[in-house]
Amino acid sequence: MLDYLPVELLLIVLRGSSITDIFNLSRTASFFRYISLTNRGLWIDASDCYRIRLPLGETLKTTDLTRILYDVARSVSILYKWQHRDLARPVSPIRTYEATRLYGLPSWSFWSPLRYAQRTFIGHFPPTFMNVLPGGRSFLFGSVAHLGIYDVQGEYGIALDVPFCGRFDPRPGDTTMTVDWDSVDNGAHIVVVVISKAFNQHHNVESYLSVFAVNHTLATTPSVHRTHIFPLPLDASAVSMKGSLVLVWSSNAFVIVDLKSSQSDWWLLDTDCNITAATIHSVERNTSIVVNSSKSGMRSVQSIEIPAIMPCGPFSIPVRFTPRTVYVLPPPKSRYASHGALQSLGADGATLREVILSPDGRLVISSTSIDRDRGQHILGVDSTTSHIVRQPLSTLRASYHTLFAAVRQSTLALVREDDGCRVGGAEKFLELSLPAERMPIVGRTVAFDDVYGIVLTFEHGRLFVVQY
Repeated sequence: MLDYLPVELLLIVLRGSSITDIFNLSRTASFFRYISLTNRGLWIDASDCYRIRLPLGETLKTTDLTRILYDVARSVSILYKWQHRDLARPVSPIRTYEATRLYGLPSWSFWSPLRYAQRTFIGHFPPTFMNVLPGGRSFLFGSVAHLGIYDVQGEYGIALDVPFCGRFDPRPGDTTMTVDWDSVDNGAHIVVVVISKAFNQHHNVESYLSVFAVNHTLATTPSVHRTHIFPLPLDASAVSMKGSLVLVWSSNAFVIVDLKSSQSDWWLLDTDCNITAATIHSVERNTSIVVNSSKSGMRSVQSIEIPAIMPCGPFSIPVRFTPRTVYVLPPPKSRYASHGALQSLGADGATLREVILSPDGRLVISSTSIDRDRGQHILGVDSTTSHIVRQPLSTLRASYHTLFAAVRQSTLALVREDDGCRVGGAEKFLELSLPAERMPIVGRTVAFDDVYGIVLTFEHGRLFVVQY
């Protein structure tokens, strides 16, 4: 019996358990309830601790443990809907409302429905970015030229000012990767990084990295101010952020910026190499990139260790890229890979996922695990799954385990994986019902956060918030 074990051994046994298992155990006896309320490490070491819906600005290291079971109960109830739903019936929302208070804000004027009240209106392109930010209280919305931070409740909107020239809008393949963000305290302080292009003082087109600090409080509108702006030495096409480290890359070069120490450096690859995906690991100070070589026809994942000391001030002369490790990838099996595949590296750089949507409507997802302890070797695909998709798909910035969303008139279908990072997990559709009677227009621009149970959908200047 577990209750006969010393507390120290019991904590070792429970280490790595899911929050659902720990929560259910705490409800069986007062002894286990006492352990869950007095041992912070039990929740920190949980396998899916990121699912816990904490109050804004609190983390598992700072939150009041006397109310941890209340926060976990809310998270478990949402998780139960995703995992134990009736397969024949989509998950129904708890609340739906239209964020009409945003429409009168100056920062929303570009997207306001009043702008499209003329009879000659025939439609417009949807915003490039719409993502729920950490903490579940605000969301990022707009394009590079009209980007803002907005309240999910529809109470405030703050525009982000970036250097931008309309003649040099990001390329279509770059737009989904030119904005990134990170938070270490559940959304109380969020850092947003944006890649844009504009004319410099010499009338030449230059890429810029803009860094914004978003500071939330429980009682007032958050403050948003730009903390850094860097003219970049390369034609930047994508950005990734982890902690204080920012990774910016182009087709054959990448830059690393350490915001904490104001240090930076950049690396140049061979001219026949093309970077298709990249990620950065702040804890290990490693960078991993997916490289295609036109000369050898080889695909590989290459990584380096970020130097502890980098040049300060302006960017120095580029360093020739010499990877520490090289992992050769197998050629894609699908004949539709040439049409373009979405590649993403896991946060730890140990998983490469490729998603291909074929012309016949079949969605093929392949996952490859990378064992960094084995050195240079040839990798094989660990798992491949496919789905028949009858409606257009929208890519999502993964909310832990959500990959794609497909919007129909009254249903939001989400291609998801149960635990996000595990290779070989069973991807499947999760369907959320949308109240069509209150939403006459359901847009293809959607955002979904599976921790806070929030769906945002936008079209023709109207924004709806659906809570599950």
